[in-house]
Amino acid sequence: MEDMGAHWEGFSDPHSTVSHFLVKVGTCPGCEDTVAEFDTGASTDVVFHHIMFAEGVRYYVTVTACNMAGLCSSATSDGVILDESPPVPGSVMDGTQDRDSQYQASRTFLGCKWHGFQDTESGLDHYEWQVGTTPGDNDILSSQHAALKEVAFLTLNESQMLPIGNKMYITVTAFNRAGVFTTSTSNGFIIDNSAPEVVKTPAIVEGQGVLGCHDADQSVHCEGQLGGEGRGVFHREAVHLNLLSSARGV
Repeated sequence: MEDMGAHWEGFSDPHSTVSHFLVKVGTCPGCEDTVAEFDTGASTDVVFHHIMFAEGVRYYVTVTACNMAGLCSSATSDGVILDESPPVPGSVMDGTQDRDSQYQASRTFLGCKWHGFQDTESGLDHYEWQVGTTPGDNDILSSQHAALKEVAFLTLNESQMLPIGNKMYITVTAFNRAGVFTTSTSNGFIIDNSAPEVVKTPAIVEGQGVLGCHDADQSVHCEGQLGGEGRGVFHREAVHLNLLSSARGV
């Protein structure tokens, strides 16, 4: 970065006016190892042109005010770190559990967790999160402030209920202290609030079990088929039943 500016105010003299200001810049308070001290006249603003300021280094501006009698006093800024690079992006998980959620039943809950965002120059300032039907979009939830927490959640009212069967994506934006940002988006989740449907009634598979009047447990092999409309996936389950027979049969 080649340009940086400074502004100051509050210098006064009850006996004589301030005649001029002196300004210098350094990597420590009161230092001038970056810009040697120079006279700005009566101006209270200055722009440093064509100075190669380094990223990640804190620079201090020292202003000296001198009155008409030649007496001077100085004040130094708290420093500024130049940071033109965005934070390192992290990973976003749908849901607030310890693992990423692909599906959820509630239509009134939104939540996510994230980790891995970093900024070594100026540090992270805050996060924002939003939800949309395409990666990076916010048509479901507009951008929400999340401070520096790595988890966020929100309970919606009935007028804001989430759509069923549509994949939604959560995007987290990390801002550094210079206002530069980076974004990461989850792999998406789907609302499925319906229980699986029985599409094939469980039945005994021929030759896989014996029913009779015995005093011991018998293992009967059954098969059934379950389907879930929300997922569009069918599951075949093998069910083993332990039957306790009696003298009257089963």
